[in-house]
Amino acid sequence: DMEVDEHGHVCYLCNLEPFPERKEKGRVYHKRKDCGNHSLYEHPENNWAPVHAFNLPGSPAYCELNHEKSCADAMYNQDFLFWAKSFDVRDPERAYMKWACVSNGWLTPEFLLLQHDYEATQAKSDELCASERYLQYGWNTTMTSWDALRNYMSELGNASVAGAERMEAYKCAMGSLGCDIALCVYSYCIMSDGSIGVYDECDGWDPVRGMPPGSMLAHRN
Repeated sequence: DMEVDEHGHVCYLCNLEPFPERKEKGRVYHKRKDCGNHSLYEHPENNWAPVHAFNLPGSPAYCELNHEKSCADAMYNQDFLFWAKSFDVRDPERAYMKWACVSNGWLTPEFLLLQHDYEATQAKSDELCASERYLQYGWNTTMTSWDALRNYMSELGNASVAGAERMEAYKCAMGSLGCDIALCVYSYCIMSDGSIGVYDECDGWDPVRGMPPGSMLAHRN
């Protein structure tokens, strides 16, 4: 997932686009061309600096650090589904996302209702990031990209709730939980037996519209 942006700079997840069959008819997306000002890959010392310091007005750390820059593009287009529709979570490299979605408690009707509402999703992100659940990991003070990488590597094969929360606290520092919330509710559902379904395993899933109302109701049982 290491790539090169339009300026020839190394970046991570920076050239994503929704799969063609998932795009709304006539929808045109635009990509930021002003990112990488503090790139982790050209300024590795930034891996040890507090992430929140790169989350600037009008330019989230996703953009400044050239890391998961396509989330900055989703924010630029005010459509978090831009991010969700650019992945196939069945890819083994994305298997950790199901754990993150479940552990953070986002596969619920409350979050499903946010699926097509950018502003409401960002407001929920702000609310969550301001809660002790995520503040306890120091995302707004000391958390670094190196801390996040260490957490991710230590959680492979472990998948603790604290590890999942810490991973998303990092996204608070990067500028928003919105991309991951959208990925969760677009990609997964709660099956009638309580297991987690994905995409067309879920009744009524549509590649353009995502999960229908009711997809998370079994979670209440």
